[in-house]
Amino acid sequence: MQQLEQLLSEKLGLSAEQSQQAVTTVLGFLKERLPENLQGFVDAAAEGKEIDATLLDGLKDKLGGLGGMFGG
Repeated sequence: MQQLEQLLSEKLGLSAEQSQQAVTTVLGFLKERLPENLQGFVDAAAEGKEIDATLLDGLKDKLGGLGGMFGG
């Protein structure tokens, strides 16, 4: 999460506090809209943990309808 906060600070000129608030807000938004069994992926990614691609392969059917959430 610190990497994302730092990136926001560098690219957008946000203070550390603003970057932290932005990341927290976006992650909260995503987690509210994801099924409970997928929310852990958001937490893991935010913590910089690598997500096992084989786990994601098993969730493709569940993720199929999420493209519209991001305009895709």
